Amino acid sequence: MEKSIAEQVVDFAYSLRDDGFYRRPRYSELRDFGGRLISSSNDGASFVSFGPTDVWEFPDGSRAEIGCSIAEVLV
Repeated sequence: MEKSIAEQVVDFAYSLRDDGFYRRPRYSELRDFGGRLISSSNDGASFVSFGPTDVWEFPDGSRAEIGCSIAEVLV
């Protein structure tokens, strides 16, 4: 079975460093996958986090949560 775009994005996030650890993808990289930011922990917050958790939706309808230290597919 073919991976969803969100699964590909999560794989990509963990491939960005030579040591195999996670690096948060840049917004431009997520847009290259066709991603659209649909929510952020900074939305309506009384303070702005410099490490927000964002939810991105992709053209196939899949979604990924992208955080400061983790990326995961949302079901």
